[in-house]
Amino acid sequence: MWGAILGDIVGSAYERPGAALGGNSRDFPLFTPESRFTDDTVLTVATADALLRREGVLAGVAAKADGSEAAERAARKAEEKAGKGEGARIREGQGTAPPPKPAGRASKPASSPLPSPAVPADTPPFLTPSSAGAAEQYAKIYKQYYFRYPYAGYGELFRAWCLMPGLTVQESYGNGGAMRACPIGYAAATAEQAMEEAALSCRYTHRHHEGTAGAQAVALAVFLAREGCSKAEIAARLSRRFGYDLSHPLRDIRPGFAFDARAAYTVPPALRAFLESDDVESAIRLAVSLGGDSDTLACMAGGVAEAYYGPLPASLRQQAAARLDAPLCAVAEAFSARFLPPAGIQGGKREAARPKEAEGPGKDGTKPKA
Repeated sequence: MWGAILGDIVGSAYERPGAALGGNSRDFPLFTPESRFTDDTVLTVATADALLRREGVLAGVAAKADGSEAAERAARKAEEKAGKGEGARIREGQGTAPPPKPAGRASKPASSPLPSPAVPADTPPFLTPSSAGAAEQYAKIYKQYYFRYPYAGYGELFRAWCLMPGLTVQESYGNGGAMRACPIGYAAATAEQAMEEAALSCRYTHRHHEGTAGAQAVALAVFLAREGCSKAEIAARLSRRFGYDLSHPLRDIRPGFAFDARAAYTVPPALRAFLESDDVESAIRLAVSLGGDSDTLACMAGGVAEAYYGPLPASLRQQAAARLDAPLCAVAEAFSARFLPPAGIQGGKREAARPKEAEGPGKDGTKPKA
């Protein structure tokens, strides 16, 4: 999942409406003074947190900080005051696609880590589709993370959902479910399990079929990549299952690409960036080069690319970790230790099991020199 986190951080400095870098450019600084984690990272880590809690390995990882409960209450009060009346526009079973995230974001997300709940002794087997309360657990944890990091740049619809009491249902067809789905592909034991779990993660926030499909596509892509499938196999499976046309090269997509948060509009180009890549870094660069919602595009592309190519180089992982706070980093490290393959293992298989394949048509440019 570090590839997803890195993509978010790199893309954060370039996310704004109409922010295409121009031409086929992949030659831009990976890190700038504006590079930081956003809601993509927060909710990706929240998904990892939910999966770890299901397996009972997170106890003690995200330690409760002094005053965290008071900080959460203060954040909730401030947000409710600032967003008074917004929640009333969301009703059970209703919702629309979230608007594009605002170009201007707070320079530093607020943090107030919450304790991890104890895992009940009768917790059902990990990732069993019939696990009671799995969808509710995802929803509750997403709300918890929102109040830990209320200024991470969430879409207005998700923000309003978090401020609503209880657990209401949104039929959002935005890409918020897809951007956070990478950990599911690592934790699932089968492709069917990845699909089911992604749907559970979207049940309260992205119940529209396009929103759920986006999350399922990312989770399935990660699963297939770590299982050693070729890019052609991954593309074919995703196209058959979701109807995505992944044949268009980025050089054709880029000129007319606009800032849009719809899952059906953003997930296919993010997957195409992975398909045209040479490694995790190039997948992220290709995604960012499209412009628009660049942190989310790069988060999705980087997450799939890491599952395919193997763990990030230590230098890039250190750069990403240095931009997280301690609680986020602790959960990411715990999840990586549990589910990600060690260095030297590619796509969940031995490196010798899959030779490097030739890139298909549509690959634009070459990887810039370091």
